[in-house]
Parts: sequence; C-alpha cells; structure tokens
Amino acid sequence: MLRVANTNFVRRAVVLGSVVALVCLGLCWSAFRTFRTLKQLQIDLLRNQAANISATVEFAGRDLEGISPSQFQHRIEEIAAEYDGLAELAIIGANRRLLAHSDSGRLGLTFEVPGLEDLLNSRRIYDERFETRAGEAVCRILLPVHLEASGEGQLNEAESPSSQAGPAFSVAAITLFVNSVSFVTRQGRWNLILTLSTCGLLSAVTFYYFLVLKHSLRMEAVEARERQWALLGRMSAALAHDIRNPLGSIKGLAQLLNEKPPLEGRSASYVETIVKEAARLEKLVGDLLIFAKPKEPQPRSFPLGEMLGDIAALFEQRFQIARVRMSIDDESNQLSLRTDYDLLKRVLINLVENSLLAMPEGGILRISGRQEPIHKRVALQLEDEGESLPAEGERLFEPFFTTRASGTGLGLAISRQIIERLGGTIQLENRPVRGASCMILLPQNP
Repeated sequence: MLRVANTNFVRRAVVLGSVVALVCLGLCWSAFRTFRTLKQLQIDLLRNQAANISATVEFAGRDLEGISPSQFQHRIEEIAAEYDGLAELAIIGANRRLLAHSDSGRLGLTFEVPGLEDLLNSRRIYDERFETRAGEAVCRILLPVHLEASGEGQLNEAESPSSQAGPAFSVAAITLFVNSVSFVTRQGRWNLILTLSTCGLLSAVTFYYFLVLKHSLRMEAVEARERQWALLGRMSAALAHDIRNPLGSIKGLAQLLNEKPPLEGRSASYVETIVKEAARLEKLVGDLLIFAKPKEPQPRSFPLGEMLGDIAALFEQRFQIARVRMSIDDESNQLSLRTDYDLLKRVLINLVENSLLAMPEGGILRISGRQEPIHKRVALQLEDEGESLPAEGERLFEPFFTTRASGTGLGLAISRQIIERLGGTIQLENRPVRGASCMILLPQNP
C-alpha cells in the first residue's frame, strides 16, 4: 500500500513540479527581458538628453564672432545650470584642452578621457558609466560639436592667455546623473522583484502542497492497510476460535498416549511429533488472536535495563548453542521508559528471535538505546551480523508474508501493530557491511 502511495506521489510531484518550474521560468524570463529593455531605454534617454545639450552648445557657438572666451564660458555655465541632471559639461578642443567647462576653475587644463581619441579621429559617439567620488552613478557621453569661429578662425584670446583657438570641430563631454532617468527602470526593477518573489512564493506553496499530498497519500495507504488488517483479523479470530478447542484436545490426548503407558519406538516418535506440531499450531492460533484483538496499552515507568536483562536470560541457552553474543550499551541499561512493559517486551523478544535465526553461524547482537529530548522520543536499535534483508523489505511487515519455510509471517506484523499502538514507529534496513538493523522510536511520555 505504501509503495503504491509513494509511486502516486512521485508521479504527481513530477507533473506538478514541471508545470510550476515552466511557469516560473517563463515569468522570470519575461520580467528579465523587460528590465533589460528598460535599461536600454534608459541609456537611449541619456543619449537623447546629451544630444539636446550638444545642440544647445552648437547653437550658442554660432554667435562666437566677437565673443571673448570668458563670455563663451559664461554661456556654458548658463547651459549647465538649465539641466538638473547634468553633472559636468566640458568643451574640448582638438589639442585636448578645455575651451569651456561648467567649472570655470578647470579652463585651459588638458582633458583626457577614454574614447576621446576615437571621437576626434572618426567622430564616433562614445559613452561610459562610472561612479563619482560621492558614490553617485553617472554616464559620460562624448559628442562632436561644430563651433563657428571668428573670421580668423580663433576665439579672441585677449582676455584669457590660457584659452585656445576655437576649431570648427570640438568635443562636448557631457556627464549626466543616472538617477535623473531612474524612473525608467524603477518600474521594471519592481516588476522583476515582484516576479522573483511570486516565483519564490509559488515554489514554497508547491513544496507545502507536496508535503500535504505525501502525508495525505500515506494516511490513505495506512487507513486502507488498517481496513485490510481489520478484515483479516476478524477472519483470523473466527478461524482461531474454531481451531483452538479441537487442537487442544488433539494435543492433550497425544500427551496422554505418550505418558500412560509410555510408548516405545516409532509410536513414541509419532506421538512426540503430534505434540510438537500441535504446540506450533497453538502458537500460531495465539498469534492470530493477538493480531485480531490487540491488547490495549497499559503504560507504566520501568528501567529498560531490567527488560533487556530478562530477555537475555530467556535466550541465554539458545545464544550459547548458536554462538551468539548479546551486547547492550551502558546508556540502554540506564534508560527509563514509560510504556506498556509486556507489549514492548513481546516486540523485543520477536526481534531477538529473528536476529538469532538470521545468524546460523553466530555473531553479535547489539542493542542500544538513547533519549532524543529535541524530538521528545526514545530510540531503540537492534543490529545483527546475519543475513541481509530481502529486496521486498517493506513487505516483511505484511501479515503472513515470510521468507522462511517455517515462519508464520505474523511476528513483524504484530510488532508493527504493537509499536504503532504505543504511538511509535518501527523500521528495518540493511547495515552498510553485513546484517540488518531495526530502529524503534517511541514517545518519551505517551
């Protein structure tokens, strides 16, 4: 049942996960592409502003005849003041000296910027983005400007010895604050953040849905298994009651035949076989009744070491014959439990019996226990050095499923039923090297 539930869960998870992944990828790709488009639009807007400023500078340069460099500088300062997003405006001559600047203190200095050489030689527009010392993002754009010179082709140099001739072709270095056009990408940035947040939320909701779906399918499988077991239990109880009385009579009469008068030879062997097989059937009937009508747990506090000591004494002779040693760690001997003593002891006896049968050549059976305060539970683990579990390990807990010729297939089914009634879980798995391991988890205070 649980295997079918896991298969259904994996199938649904793959389908739904693929759909959610495709939707998230599509949304993110669309939002990212929109943001890139807006970034390019922002750059184009900066270039348009720079082109407007250079056109204004060229318009001002048409009246250069008879205007002194200081008057041209004053006009550049006025143009710079008209644009709020302008960080710097520089007019550079062919000799790379500043003809005019928004900061008058820099007149006459050599102005070296990347891309200036290409622009002077090929008149190709150049732009770069960087940050100022104050940490503000700016974009510097280099554009050619055509300034009309006086009849002799020069600006009047009388007032400023440091000023240079105004060539017909100059360069306008226009530095703009990127924040002045940040409104273009602001909406795209928020759209990208919102899309990523939506995808994250959708992924979280999908993951939560997977958890709920897995739990729901597992609960459905458990309920179906319990219904199946309940039906099987009622049938087993009816059969057990019908078999128990005649089986007891057969066993009793066989014992009387063997005792009064004592039989000899083959007759005694036949009667002994009848008694032995009747006892085995009697145990099977008892297991059927326990499975059909499980005992209600009666929890009480007791030391685990006491129970393990009783079990070790019960199997002592069989351990010696099978050359098996039972090892109990110190923490288990000091551990205290609160649960049904008889039910848990029955489970441990059954597990020790299985480990003993799995080690025909001898070995070590290790039993360890520990408290897990964080999870408020107690963990008991049994590890043997015998045969590994078969591939259909989960089916070992199914009623009447066994891999042994002489097994009834009820031991582990009853053990799981008892542990679950105690509020815990039981799990089997193979050890990395050799043998099997059984983990029992019980609530600390049921």
